Amino acid sequence: MQVDIRVPVGLPIPEVADFIARCEDAGFDAKGKALNISILPTLLISALGVMKDVNKAVSIDFKIPGDLVYILGETYEEGGGVAPRVDAQKNNKVYRALAKVIAKDLVASAISVGRGGFGVALAKSAMAGNLGVAVDLTKLPGAVLADGAALFSESQGRIIVSIAPENRESFEQAMLGNSFALIGKVAKNNLEIIGRSRKPVVNLATAAALSAYRAPLKDY
Repeated sequence: MQVDIRVPVGLPIPEVADFIARCEDAGFDAKGKALNISILPTLLISALGVMKDVNKAVSIDFKIPGDLVYILGETYEEGGGVAPRVDAQKNNKVYRALAKVIAKDLVASAISVGRGGFGVALAKSAMAGNLGVAVDLTKLPGAVLADGAALFSESQGRIIVSIAPENRESFEQAMLGNSFALIGKVAKNNLEIIGRSRKPVVNLATAAALSAYRAPLKDY
């Protein structure tokens, strides 16, 4: 399926695009044996945006324990070989609503849910802020039957944001008409994700997650 995102989102991207030709590079397998790593011909489209006020930039790191954590967008069982669907018009509506609340200084942190899914994005924001987070998978909008799918689905157009509790009413009012949900709070030092059995499916110290994240490149 081919989707032209430019039109519904309003991106002025020309037809000209970057192209990465097939190339090979030296690499190693798990046992240290040399091998060639090939990259298939890949189409790469580049785009630039202009930020009028750099002070409005929002980083991915959670800021303060007790801040409220929301998910924008819907989660479906899209992963493990199931290609995510893209609803460009719905996503664009969420993005524009988010841009407005950011402009009003209502958002403390924001991170898009991409490769690895919800669980990975959540861990990145926790590790970046050296804080924890406690969320409930049953609160995710959409249609997901299994905890694993909820954690690792790569449904498109989703964003995890945190806000100060005092901004809750203004934030929720501004997001009306979009799919979003309050899913938890920023914590001090632990990643806790509650599943459908009402028991934690993830219960991990943020420091341990950060150590594992850094381990593959610890000698570089």
